[in-house]
Amino acid sequence: MPEHEQARVRQKRLLADRKTALAVSLLQRYYIHIATGEKWDNVQIGRTLHGKPFHSGLDYNVSKANGVVVLVGYSEAIGIDIIARDTNQFKSSHLRGLFSPRELNLADGHELLVNDRHLLGWAYKEAYMKFTGIPDWDRITSFEFLEVKVPQTGELVKDCVVCVEGTKHECYTELHNFEDTHFIAVYTATAPNASEDEGFRRLTLQEITPTTQEI
Repeated sequence: MPEHEQARVRQKRLLADRKTALAVSLLQRYYIHIATGEKWDNVQIGRTLHGKPFHSGLDYNVSKANGVVVLVGYSEAIGIDIIARDTNQFKSSHLRGLFSPRELNLADGHELLVNDRHLLGWAYKEAYMKFTGIPDWDRITSFEFLEVKVPQTGELVKDCVVCVEGTKHECYTELHNFEDTHFIAVYTATAPNASEDEGFRRLTLQEITPTTQEI
């Protein structure tokens, strides 16, 4: 790996975070190598002004959560986010600042409690911002993800209702339940065709590292 990528890994204080950073770097290099045929040592990963990784000529996005790293490549711009299935990472008092009233869909008199749909909604918002390339936190409630269904283990749920600034937005969305421990949200402009929709598969660090490289 180039020195700047190694430095990004080494700057992490905790060993678990270093392993995750290493997996993020290796998975991207593996994908670029497979997708373009470039030699492993020639792969260059750039960064946008907002820190989003990219490689010229490819559209892909990567996300990580609790030791799991996921990457999705596509024929056009795409955003992805993975989130641990842990409702304790949000506080009920913060939900109104993250979601619109329509997203919260709270009946009168009901207590506002964090649930799976909030996790999925947050993952969708993150995926949307990664798709646009702009971390638009000040307008976080203006892009809404409605009629979100919680997927079962291994299930794929497509096409929730997306509204931006109150207007229905034409796009394509996916939700995945990964081993009942994580949710994965995908956002892009158009639906994939059969040849593009390959789904996710598990890979180890050894599988994505050439035998000539050391982990």
